[in-house]
Amino acid sequence: MTRIIKRYANRKLYDTKHSTYVTLEQIQAMVEEGEDLRIFDNKTKEDITNSTFAQIIFEREKAQQNVLSLSTLRSMIQAGSIEKKEPSPIQELQLDVAALKEMIVEDLKDAFSKSSKFPKLEQKISSLEVRVQHIEKTLLRIENVLAPKDSTLIGTTHNPYRNLPHDR
Repeated sequence: MTRIIKRYANRKLYDTKHSTYVTLEQIQAMVEEGEDLRIFDNKTKEDITNSTFAQIIFEREKAQQNVLSLSTLRSMIQAGSIEKKEPSPIQELQLDVAALKEMIVEDLKDAFSKSSKFPKLEQKISSLEVRVQHIEKTLLRIENVLAPKDSTLIGTTHNPYRNLPHDR
C-alpha cells in the first residue's frame, strides 16, 4: 500500500500512516528502503512527490559536495528534457504493451462471456501472437540500439545511473 505524506503550508511533512511529522531525511530513508510513497500538498491536493525527491537529491548534493557525477546529472537532465518532448522508444513500447494487454483482457472477457465465440477466439489469439512477436522484435532492436558499448555499464537495468563513470 502506498504511504501518503502531506506537506502543510508551513512546509512540515506529515506521515499519515504513523500520524507524525517527518523530515526529508526520513523520507529519503523510506525511499531507500523501497517504501512506495506519494507526497501531496495538503491545501491544493497536488502530487509533489517528484519535486520533493528532487529536493532530497539537491540537499544531499549540497551537503556532501558532488555525490553524483557531472555526467550523471547531465544524463538526468537530458533524460527529463527528452521525456517531455516525445516518448522514448522504450516508453512507446511500454504503451504498446499496455494497450495490447488491455486488448487481450477485453477480448478474453468477450470471448468467454459467449460460448459461441470460440472460433473467433482462435482468430484473435493468432492475431495477438503476431502482434506480440512484432513487439518482441521491436524490443530486441531497441535493446541493440541502447546496449551500452562500455562493458562497465552492463547489468545496470535496476538503476541506470548507479554504475556511470564519475567526473571527479
